[in-house]
Amino acid sequence: MSIELAYDKTELSVNDTVGVTAIVANKTGEAAPMVILDLPIPAGFAVESEDFEKLVAAGTIAKYQLTPRSTIVYLRQLSPTEPLLLRYGLRATMPVKITVPPARAYEYYDPDKQVSSAATSLTVTGAE
Repeated sequence: MSIELAYDKTELSVNDTVGVTAIVANKTGEAAPMVILDLPIPAGFAVESEDFEKLVAAGTIAKYQLTPRSTIVYLRQLSPTEPLLLRYGLRATMPVKITVPPARAYEYYDPDKQVSSAATSLTVTGAE
């Protein structure tokens, strides 16, 4: 498996939203059952939860759970034929300069099979 987070910008102002695309690929050649994604919520940001509600309604993800530091996404399985793309927004709530921790993907029944993304730096300035 592999996971990558792509941010549409790395510098923004308070109350702006940064778009995030999580790209998860299964490179095993067979469907991976019960995959969990741990998507970081950087300090000073709030998740646009309606984006995840739409993913559940569309059947793209089974469910999600918000914690103070991450969004946990549950997949029933991850197909080996094409990568899964999840798009969501993070709204800046305060000025910060922060390194976002990596995202993780792993199989629920075999957590030793896990991968992480790279860390990213974000800068939020005061409202303009």
